[in-house]
Amino acid sequence: MKTDLLSSTEKIDSIIIEGNEFLRRGVEAVLDNLDFVHIQRAFTCIEEFELTRSGEGYRYFPDLFILGVPSSIESIECFVRKIKNEFKGTKILIISGVVDEGLFDRIIRLGVDGMIINTISSDDFARSVRLVYEGKTFFSEEYLPFFTQRFTQESTKEDSLQFSKRELEVLQWVVEGLSSQEIGAKLNISAKTVNNHRASLNSKAGVKNTAGLISFALKNGMIDFG
Repeated sequence: MKTDLLSSTEKIDSIIIEGNEFLRRGVEAVLDNLDFVHIQRAFTCIEEFELTRSGEGYRYFPDLFILGVPSSIESIECFVRKIKNEFKGTKILIISGVVDEGLFDRIIRLGVDGMIINTISSDDFARSVRLVYEGKTFFSEEYLPFFTQRFTQESTKEDSLQFSKRELEVLQWVVEGLSSQEIGAKLNISAKTVNNHRASLNSKAGVKNTAGLISFALKNGMIDFG
């Protein structure tokens, strides 16, 4: 079984599902050049993946799904929920060609581990794959204008929910993609204590995972990007 931190010899087993052939081949080309990634297979659509699994009688168990956003957002919502039920621990990285606030909000509420724009650089794409696999989150900077707009339009819930100073410190580092161990080192506390703070944050925010917590924090202007 693989650990969250990538060793020098192991590879991230990945499945690509992307309908745009040009983009799919580009994703494959970048991943083929990374010594820490192995592409199990690339598919043109969710339906092809499902038919292949059924027809071959073979169950794919990747470490990472890289999913392009299809024309029907409902189909990817259904598929992501299915992945979370059938592929416990598998990470999900979404690739989108659209910088749309409504789409982003729907995607992030599914609890995906990252979402990138399809114009991302090869280096940042490679970094997103590694970070997501290691249990962190990664979102392209193109989405930040949406967050700024929300800061000015929505009132913060920080006071009413009474987040502690330490919880807000932990939250800031969570949004920046640090693991509990790394946050503990930054704040000079144990990883266990960090996990307790994260559990408290999730409970107060009414969310179940890191992606949900980040979405909550961004919507309510609780993060300092300076």
